[in-house]
Amino acid sequence: MCAPGKYGFTCQQTCGHSNCVCTEQWNCVSCQAGFWNKQNNCLYVCISPACFCLNGNNCETCQEWFYDPGVGLCEGICSAGCNETKCNDDGTCTCKPYYTGNKCDSCVDGRYGSECLARCSKGCLANTCSSFNGTCKCKHNFAGDKCDTCVDGLYGQNCSFTCSSGCLNDTCSSADGKCNCKRNYDGKTCDACVNGWYGKDCMNQCSKNCEDYICEFNTGRCLIGCITGYVGANCTFSTEEHITKKNKSEVEAAVGGLIAAVLVDVAVLSVIIILKRRNQIHLQRTQHTIEESDTPQPVVYASVQENSNSLYEEIVNNAANNERGIAKNDSGHGVYTETQQVELVMEEEIEDDCLE
Repeated sequence: MCAPGKYGFTCQQTCGHSNCVCTEQWNCVSCQAGFWNKQNNCLYVCISPACFCLNGNNCETCQEWFYDPGVGLCEGICSAGCNETKCNDDGTCTCKPYYTGNKCDSCVDGRYGSECLARCSKGCLANTCSSFNGTCKCKHNFAGDKCDTCVDGLYGQNCSFTCSSGCLNDTCSSADGKCNCKRNYDGKTCDACVNGWYGKDCMNQCSKNCEDYICEFNTGRCLIGCITGYVGANCTFSTEEHITKKNKSEVEAAVGGLIAAVLVDVAVLSVIIILKRRNQIHLQRTQHTIEESDTPQPVVYASVQENSNSLYEEIVNNAANNERGIAKNDSGHGVYTETQQVELVMEEEIEDDCLE
């Protein structure tokens, strides 16, 4: 079907009367919306430009995209979400894809914009946003009217990555972390130092002996080696100095090992001497004890003359210092003592006068 006022196979020809729907130039088949009386080539105007009428006062039907809200004027406009641009007299209709509601006048959750083809930002809370312009409430770490950017200092799909410490003002692109760099920093995300610098805030200079003046970001270790004549992780030792220190270390290690071996030998020898000395002392004590037990003990015999009775008493004192002597008892009687290496023997003398 051609648009109102046009006809022909390709709808390129114009009707003779502009308010008519025609199949030939002067053949008025019906009137366009808003006009009536086709007998007079639709020269009369309806009460509403959006209705088809027969007498100018009442709308019989409404033009596409319009509906009658109850006053007979076809002033209601069908939602853009209505399928085939048609809706019922109360505005209800069958929805196009991504539209929802009785009148298909809003987008499904997660969609917004023309034809509901745009997606709500991932930063929108509960994945919902305005069907009209996509504005929403933001999740944590998101910002902006549509919650489509990260708060300052964060970036990434979920705003979970921190901008590099080398980014100027600690801000970077929410999408990929790119930023403008502080002094001495380099790289798209300013996460590396310029050649010749390393460490916190890129404030430490690489060793001048690093090849091409390039060193590792955190430690300063020369990445592609040292210039000629220098060695070490940071290329801080000259070749000659390195060899001298290496030899010195080897000598010190050897001397240390020798001293340790000598100390061990001395300790072992000391233990052996102490054990032998203890054994000798033990043997000497044992022999001395045996000799003392084999030596006969002195025995002293005493004869006491009293009342014509002789009584021999055994006196054990320090007789070793007395060879032979005479002592007196408490009553004044004469006592003869004699040391003999014999067992104690007691005799009784019958005779009263003398002691043999």
